[in-house]
Amino acid sequence: MKLIRFIFALGLTLTFFFYLNTKQGKVPPLGSFLSPFSGFWQNGETDALDIPKSLTSSKLKAPVRIKFDDHLIPHIYAENDYDLYFAQGYVTAYHRLWQMEFQVLAAAGRTAEIVGERQLDFDRIQRRKGLLYGAKRSLEAASMDPAVLNMIQAYTDGINYWIDQLDYQDLPIEYKLLDYEPEYWTNLKVMLLLKNMADMLSIGENDLENTNALHVFGLDDFNKLFPE
Repeated sequence: MKLIRFIFALGLTLTFFFYLNTKQGKVPPLGSFLSPFSGFWQNGETDALDIPKSLTSSKLKAPVRIKFDDHLIPHIYAENDYDLYFAQGYVTAYHRLWQMEFQVLAAAGRTAEIVGERQLDFDRIQRRKGLLYGAKRSLEAASMDPAVLNMIQAYTDGINYWIDQLDYQDLPIEYKLLDYEPEYWTNLKVMLLLKNMADMLSIGENDLENTNALHVFGLDDFNKLFPE
């Protein structure tokens, strides 16, 4: 009887630990997510924010100083362009890593990899737009100018320098909720981020609606209803 109880208790314990460390549908692994040492609690600890004041990467050519003002706006002091853009990438990732990465995934039509099948229609539309193709062509053009390529590479290196410093407890809460980790940044992702911005800024066209309204109301009434 004692052996049976032991086996039952052991099985129950193993099942419990498996459940806590395995994603259940849309719910992240609760063991990691609820951990007081590395879970979502850490994202609410403002005292734990280690605001960088300087950078010491081996990729830098000279000392770089970063001063955050009372509104957390960074002021970067560097002695050359590479170090300046490196620090800019680092600081931008420090503030907005998840937002940056998810916008890139959206532009490339890859959100279903993270969110699931319900995003497939969105991803198909994004791929039909050809944003990835446009980003590749833009990177080819940018790479012909050494100064621009240096800027992009430095920005990419700065983002990756920040990613390399992150443990699970340091991840933005969106990564913990969706149960994945950031990918390394690339120069192509810089261009994808720009294409995503261009797409958002040009998405508000009403050609179809205006054409239908013109047919219904006629030119004179249409111009009265929708003056330039």
